[in-house]
Amino acid sequence: LEIYPNPAEDQFRVQVLSLQGGLCEVRMFDAAGREVHTSGHGVARGETMISLSPELESGIYTLSVRMGGSIRTKQVVIR
Repeated sequence: LEIYPNPAEDQFRVQVLSLQGGLCEVRMFDAAGREVHTSGHGVARGETMISLSPELESGIYTLSVRMGGSIRTKQVVIR
């Protein structure tokens, strides 16, 4: 799971690597733990780039990607 660019302005990409493809759920949480974004995406086997442009205030957010039983998280900074 990689995020480009990070820090981001208003749009960023999430690189997801999948061994089998399918659906993934992207969720973002603010510093207080409130969910501020949710979206679903189809991903191919191998590497998939997902473009996101949620309207968020400046701050540090936790991005979570769930595929099947696996959840990966990473922080993203919005300027």
